[in-house]
Amino acid sequence: MKSTILSLLALSLAPLASAGDYAGGKDFVASSGGKDVVDSAKQVCACTESCLTYDFFDVQYLYSDYDGLDTGHGVGLNLSKSLIGQLYLTATAEWSDTGIWGVDADSWGLTAGLGYYMPVNDRLHLNLEAGGLYSNFDSDEYSDDKWGGYVGPGFRYCVTDNVELFGNAYWVLCEGGENTWDFNAGVIYDLTDTVGLKFSGVVDEHGDYSLLAGVRLYY
Repeated sequence: MKSTILSLLALSLAPLASAGDYAGGKDFVASSGGKDVVDSAKQVCACTESCLTYDFFDVQYLYSDYDGLDTGHGVGLNLSKSLIGQLYLTATAEWSDTGIWGVDADSWGLTAGLGYYMPVNDRLHLNLEAGGLYSNFDSDEYSDDKWGGYVGPGFRYCVTDNVELFGNAYWVLCEGGENTWDFNAGVIYDLTDTVGLKFSGVVDEHGDYSLLAGVRLYY
């Protein structure tokens, strides 16, 4: 049985990306006796707007299945906030009601970190995230808490204007030398400009996994 519960939810993110160019200047028109200078002041806007945004908040139902523990049911929260340029903040909190050796237990997890996204085009972003984490497992028979950190790459891709796929791979390292790979993938279906449905899963290299379903709120 694993000595710590690391239910890491890492959702990728992305601020509204747009770019524009201004083309203005003077046109020279030939006329009899010379050239007249005409100030055209032309404005050409070549704007591209990404379908991805980093400003959102997720509320999700959490189902977990970890080796040596009872099936868990709980709640997962995820916050993403665009900062400066292509930098963003990400944070998660989750709680699960589970059990060990026939005794009820609570599992808590918190993460906070920074991410940087790299647009490949207006529909595909690659990203890199790193941060810290805290996990706590508590029951009448056994308790454990750990501090650690994580780092890893990911992607987000707009299949259509309202369907997004995402995935991440995280190297998770905890105090005491415990480490593992966590893999996170899911889909977002936007109902409106401000509300979407989210379905995702997290699995580690040992086969422990979590499934999540909930709502994404854009702000």
